Amino acid sequence: MRTHLHQSRTIACYLCNRFYRVYSGEILTANLDGTERWVCKWCFLAYVFYNTVKDMLVNGSKKDVEQAVRVLEGINDLVEENPHAQAIRYVIDRWAHEYPKVVSLDELASEWRFATNMDKVIEYLESEGILPSRASETAAPSFDLMSRLLQMLPSQKEFYTRIVKAVTGLAVARYLTDPHNRRLRMIYATLQAISAHLSEGDREPVHEIKGYSCKICGKTFSSFTEAKSHVQHEHDFEVEDEESAIEEILGRKLGEWVRLSFFCDKASLYGVSDFYKYLRYMLTKGALIPQEEDFMIKRRGGEEYIAVDEAWIRVRERMRILERQLIR
Repeated sequence: MRTHLHQSRTIACYLCNRFYRVYSGEILTANLDGTERWVCKWCFLAYVFYNTVKDMLVNGSKKDVEQAVRVLEGINDLVEENPHAQAIRYVIDRWAHEYPKVVSLDELASEWRFATNMDKVIEYLESEGILPSRASETAAPSFDLMSRLLQMLPSQKEFYTRIVKAVTGLAVARYLTDPHNRRLRMIYATLQAISAHLSEGDREPVHEIKGYSCKICGKTFSSFTEAKSHVQHEHDFEVEDEESAIEEILGRKLGEWVRLSFFCDKASLYGVSDFYKYLRYMLTKGALIPQEEDFMIKRRGGEEYIAVDEAWIRVRERMRILERQLIR
């Protein structure tokens, strides 16, 4: 297809209808809906992201569902002021507060205060398997996606809050691909930084630190400061460097160490101006692993690495599989 198109010619993206110059790097061909289509890089990434997390929710293991929900929770508030997202969140929030009672659609319509058409919101939620067919005349949970979330997510205090965030996050993933949206550019940059990390193959895990032990006597401590103080007072004559006598007690895997330079490169590519503000923002979205109130950074061999949450790593791994299937 490409060989017959002149380099200066523009072509419309199949998904958003914006025009891009052929060979500009902004548009590519991919097999969408069973046909080879021209699609811009913004829509393609969003398309792959949405279909990946949806598949993890519908067909994945319990761990897949938990990881997909964690990522969706992180992006659900990207468009808090967007009227469409507000309308979607309102319906799901009403359902969560009324559950297990059902919400009458007539009652919902009488209280509707959004510019977005309520029928379109209900149609969207039906198409996602979140609400049943309107033939039931009630906004009760369906036996598709919503019932699966109810079954797969652990029951806890924030259970319904997580449901609302996950469903709204899924709507964001499906509909919002605006390249001019600053917050969405941060998500694009993060996903592509993780992809660069996966291509490199240097995958060092980040583990939960459950405590610290003294290598000399075996005593354990809850903090590094306590362990260091112990070595200084009890074994100072035995070691030159206190830290070399302290060993971390590792727990479960939390994520992976990713080169900070990958985030810097992709942030620049996607027009993210304030780099450390971007990192702090992604920390609040759960993409980065915190150490106290900041993100976790370490230095190794002259390079800086940042700790990325396992859920984001797993979602990006599965996205890469789908990307290869669509553009091969």
